Formats: sequence, C-alpha cells, structure tokens
Amino acid sequence: MDPTRLSLHRGLSMISPMKGIIILAISLAVSFQVSGQSPASNSKSHPQAIRKVDNAAPLKNFFAALRASSSGKRLEPVRIMQFGDSHTAADILTAQIRRRFQTDFGDGGPGFLVPRNPMATRRRGVISGASSGWLIEGIGGRIAPDNIYGPAGIALATSQPNEAAWLQTVANHFEVYYVAQPGGGSIDIEVDGASVLDTPILLESRLPRLGSFFYDDPSVGNHRVSVRSLTPGKVRLLGLVSEQINPGAHLELTSRPPRPDGRGGADARSFASI
Repeated sequence: MDPTRLSLHRGLSMISPMKGIIILAISLAVSFQVSGQSPASNSKSHPQAIRKVDNAAPLKNFFAALRASSSGKRLEPVRIMQFGDSHTAADILTAQIRRRFQTDFGDGGPGFLVPRNPMATRRRGVISGASSGWLIEGIGGRIAPDNIYGPAGIALATSQPNEAAWLQTVANHFEVYYVAQPGGGSIDIEVDGASVLDTPILLESRLPRLGSFFYDDPSVGNHRVSVRSLTPGKVRLLGLVSEQINPGAHLELTSRPPRPDGRGGADARSFASI
C-alpha cells in the first residue's frame, strides 16, 4: 500500500521526546483511501477517488518509515500518536485506525495504555486490570500537585502495599512509567509471574520526577506484565507499553481530561504541557 494514500486532516509531524522517533499527531478524522471500488446501482463499479494529504512534505519522514516497515528494512514499529479529547480517549474510532495501520504495515503491538482506564474501551488483544486499592488520578478532582501525567492524562495511584496492575498481550518489549516523589513507596515488576528486577524500585525522591523501566523478552509471545506495590507509600503508575519489536505500526493516544482548575482538555495549551 502506498502510504501517501492516507487522508490526514491537519496532520503534522514531530519528534518524540522519549525515544527520538517520528510521531504523527492527527485530529479526529483519519481515513484510508485505497483503490477500492464503489458499487453503483446498475451493478457496475467505478473507481473511488483517492484523496491525498494536503501539504504532505512535512510528513515525508513518516511515509518513509511506513515504506521501510512494509519492505522489512525497519526492524521496529512505526509509533504514531493521535492527540484529541474524549473521542480519542474512548479509543473507538482510533481502534479502527490502529487496525488499518497494522493490517497494512504490520502489527507493532498495542502500545501505551493505562490499566483500568475508565475513559477507554478494551484494547483488542489485551487483557488488563488492577486490584481494588488503586485510585484514578487526573479526573474527579484528584489532581497531583506536580501535574506529572502520561499520554492518557491520568494515573493509577495507591499508598497501600500489595496492590497490582497488569496487562497481558502478545509482545516482546515492555515499558513501565511511574513517578518518584516524596513519601514514595516501592514496586516490583513481574513478567509471567517472575520478578525481572534485581532489587525493588524505590520511589522515594526529594523532588517529583518521571521514572521508567524497560524489559525485552527473547521472543514474541503471550506475556503478562504486572506492577505490584510492596511497601506503604505513594505509588503513581502512569502507564504500560507493550510492543512487538518487528516491522509494523501501533497507534498511541494522548488525551487530556478537562479539570476544575482549567487545565486539560483538547487545546493547544494542554498539549504543550505534555
């Protein structure tokens, strides 16, 4: 498939601050226009017009990455991010977009998600959940003073030991994002029931800061990743990433829920703070 046959409204490209990868930020409307046929009333078919991207030049690196993935020259997924409001957070339209990308360019895995996200539908191919002792921060008036949140605009938070959050999916690369802060507790990270840490991760820090942990399994398979709080103290889990490190694509979602203090929502000020 020629990736220039994507119709992207108000598309733009940028560099990921986390991985130095190409990210495509797109608004609510994305349609794939392939050379399909549109049935007519007289049973004859007429070619469907192909709409191309307006001002496609800024997206040349993105299209080149998709071509490299299709040809097998790129050995890791093309990571795509959509910015939006609750329509994006619900992951209904975007789920279809993700399926189309992965059908055409290969399955790069589910990407980033927050277990038990109350604003999102179930991600296809993923089983995720969290124990009852976690609270959802970022909505309902529960806002962390440091305002550190991930792409979902929310976080799982607990101060109790032995609380777990997990996901299970087909992947071989996993990332865990959390916050270290004053009064922080400690966590263990397990893959398929066994800890992958030499020692627990201590979340005590003089100043709040973002923390992360990456793990690669030797083979792509159905794996379960779990984050468990070990001691009393603050634990804030921003999200989990699961990928298949092979040619393919996955679609990430960034949504900032509106908040009582005026922060959040799908506006430029909110996204600029990410």
